[in-house]
Parts: sequence; C-alpha cells; structure tokens
Amino acid sequence: ESVGGQPSDTAQTMLTADPFLVTLTANIVNAAAGHCSLGARISECGSSSAGGTLEASDVYAAALWSLDFMFTVAVNGGQGVNFHGGGKSPYSPLNDNGATVTFVGPEFYGMKMFSLLPPGNAVPATLSVPAGINFTAYGVKCTGGGMCALLNNKEVNTTVSASVNLGSGVSSVALITLQGPNLYCTNDYTIGGSSIYSDGTWTG
Repeated sequence: ESVGGQPSDTAQTMLTADPFLVTLTANIVNAAAGHCSLGARISECGSSSAGGTLEASDVYAAALWSLDFMFTVAVNGGQGVNFHGGGKSPYSPLNDNGATVTFVGPEFYGMKMFSLLPPGNAVPATLSVPAGINFTAYGVKCTGGGMCALLNNKEVNTTVSASVNLGSGVSSVALITLQGPNLYCTNDYTIGGSSIYSDGTWTG
C-alpha cells in the first residue's frame, strides 16, 4: 500500500513532469505534419498503463495529472487527446455498467476543467516557483480576446500564493476552482463549487 505524499508514492510519480512526454508529442506532431490536415492526436491515454493503478488513477491527483497531460500535449503542437475508459477501471473518466454511467472519475474532472477554457492557442507560462514545490501553470490566448491562466498546485500539504501577470489592459477577471479534499480522495471533487453527477448534471 502506498504512503501518501512520499516520493515513491505512485501518485507522486504520476504528478512529476516527464520530459519524454514533450519528446513523444513533438515526434507525433512532426510525423503527422504534411500528412494529416487535422494535426496529431494522442489516443489510448490514461494515467497509468494496464487499466490504471488504485490509489493513483482513481484519486483526485489524477484530475491534476490530466490537466498537465492535456496542456503539455497542447503547448507542444498536439491537437487533442483521447482518454481510454469504459466499464469499471481505475483510470476511466466515466465508469459504466454497460447501460448507464455509474461514476464520474477524477480524469473527467480534469477534462471538464479543460473544456471550460475559451477556445484559443495554448501557450507555456513562465514560472518562478520555489524549489521543491510541485506547481505548474499554462496560458490560453483566447480567440475572442483576453487571456486565461490555469494554475495547478499538486502539493500534498502546501498551499501556493500566486501572482499572475496577464499583461496590460486587464479590466476584469473570473475564477473557476477545481478542488478536492486531498490528493488521495476518491470522491467529493468540485468544479466551481459543484460536483459532476453521473446523470451528467453540473451546476458550477
């Protein structure tokens, strides 16, 4: 059984940036260039191979992992990702019994959060973060004007106070928060103050 918050913990490993993902995405994007007008997507995606890992893929940490994963693909030229799932597996965004959805998994929360960003171009953020703090950030230059910033705090016990510089001329801001009781919880996640229910409703 993993001990939450330790470096050897599977969830902590999952939340650690892997430079190979950048290389892999670049290779796939370059291979698709000139051959596919829609660009490159990465399919069969999930937080851990062989159907996921209990206490990592099925906990709140997986929602934060999915945001890092999707943004890493986006800022490196990928046009989309296809998450693997269905039935009942630890990493499935939606679990089902063959007829109806029975559980909304943590990866779906990351996907929902990502979907709330306005259309635009993903851009990397320049970060100044104290050593040892597991924190990432990304930007979206919105097609309709304005900027969005996604801040992703993956610390077990440490809150992060952040200042965001979106440039000049900012007249208003809106905040949407994805949160869970802790990195290792298997329920009680919210976006904008509301859970996502198995019937698809969300009131955040």
